[in-house]
Amino acid sequence: MVITVERYLMVAHPVSYHIHVTRNHVMGGITFMWLFTIVLISSFVYPFSGVQDGICILQGFFPSVWVGWFCSVFYYTIYFFLPIGMFCICYGHALVIIRRRRTAVQSHGHSTAMHRNQVNLTKTMIAVSGAFILCWAPVNTHYLLMFTEVMPHLNMTDALYRSLAYLSFINSCINPILYAFNYDDFKRGLRTMMLRIRHRGTQVAPAMSDNSGVRAMTRVSPN
Repeated sequence: MVITVERYLMVAHPVSYHIHVTRNHVMGGITFMWLFTIVLISSFVYPFSGVQDGICILQGFFPSVWVGWFCSVFYYTIYFFLPIGMFCICYGHALVIIRRRRTAVQSHGHSTAMHRNQVNLTKTMIAVSGAFILCWAPVNTHYLLMFTEVMPHLNMTDALYRSLAYLSFINSCINPILYAFNYDDFKRGLRTMMLRIRHRGTQVAPAMSDNSGVRAMTRVSPN
């Protein structure tokens, strides 16, 4: 969500963004989100965890059904609906702003860059939101159905839960890739790096062949 807000500020308030938003601010926001997540998860894990049949069960012991319902709905809202709402609000408003700017400059014949930014932002919004829903909806739904005892046979020790948990972890791995590959600056930098590597390879090959020829000549010359 920090990256989403950072991208939104860059589009909606470009002047203030470049003046006030620094690398330290971004790193501070990321650190705050990690600490907030740790504290929030701990508030659910430690009070309602216990040992059953020699197995440690996380978030499985609620004093009443109503407490389970409250914790499940609260958890589902904070970890699922809130991020989706942030995606929709930030990217939706950013698209509105880009369209307004594109309309304002269209008469001057400079709408190509605006159109490209709009397309990139749309692609990023769809990719990030789709990946988040695909990766996090199953495990959050599992929590909701299990803690509210709608499906009491669900648990947090079988292969089903492990698969859903691993799927949610994948989202953290692919998000940087989705953000990076939908921005022209990253793609240009990657293309430049690959061309440099290729250029160095073409320079090294002739040099190696020349050196091998010299070594061959030095070996043959004494005879």
